[in-house]
Amino acid sequence: MNNELVQKWENADLLFQESQNQLHKNHANARYQLLVQYAAALKNGHSELKIMVSGLLRHLRKEGVLSPDGANQILTLHSRGTR
Repeated sequence: MNNELVQKWENADLLFQESQNQLHKNHANARYQLLVQYAAALKNGHSELKIMVSGLLRHLRKEGVLSPDGANQILTLHSRGTR
């Protein structure tokens, strides 16, 4: 989705640069604002996900399913592409 939003903003901005038409400038600015809103939503979603993962790992450790350093081992393996 982000690639599509960027492409639409780039197209609108290019139209404005070529024409210097105020309508195209307004359209490019509106597209840019959509990108800013999308970025804010991604940032919020990332923060929420980090909180959820932290809670899940805490719960797994408490239940004895995961050792205290087990999450680090899982994350290391996952980042290497190993499962």
